[in-house]
Amino acid sequence: MSSISAWSIANITEKSLTKEVSNVLTKQVSAEEARVKFMTMPQKEKDRMKSALEYLYKNYGKESVQPFFADTVSGSYWDFLSKMDLKTALVENSELISYYANNKKTWHIEGYNTFTHIIAYYRSNSDDSSKNEQNTIDLSADNRTFSIPIRKIALEYLATDEKLRNKKDWTVRGDDYMLLIKSLDGNYYPVRDSIFIRRIEGYLFYNFTQ
Repeated sequence: MSSISAWSIANITEKSLTKEVSNVLTKQVSAEEARVKFMTMPQKEKDRMKSALEYLYKNYGKESVQPFFADTVSGSYWDFLSKMDLKTALVENSELISYYANNKKTWHIEGYNTFTHIIAYYRSNSDDSSKNEQNTIDLSADNRTFSIPIRKIALEYLATDEKLRNKKDWTVRGDDYMLLIKSLDGNYYPVRDSIFIRRIEGYLFYNFTQ
């Protein structure tokens, strides 16, 4: 084994999984035809096929599975598996976004003449929160709407050391506003690279003109 390079092992793995899939999909098929074929398979074999296709797609790219399908393979591997009803065997993990400001810092705010306490709740558009995508969220005050880049904040939060997350001041600054976040609750779904925020609370500072 010591004489076999990592590159050779990767090639062996790809060839082995490709052969396993080709034993089932003996000719090019559409995603729908594959779905029908997989439906007739015992669950253990179906799970094995899901694992093989998932591994190939994630580690060797969509090009590795394209030869089996007549239609163009595109999108994330989650979408790819979904078209064939193989996602049922795939458990999508999520990372929790749970921030609450526990410091008692005094803020000296300059440049704004108005502030308001904001609490906003968001409901999922489906039974699966991971299907929702929030790049921005809208907060309203004084007949104005402030578009908050919540995805950027959420990803920065997750990239911060867990011990420091709740000690850090999380703020969003726009051209004419600043949002000081007091609490934030939601989830990040790595498979879909999707953010879903259920609740946000904070103080919105802005300039109000008659």
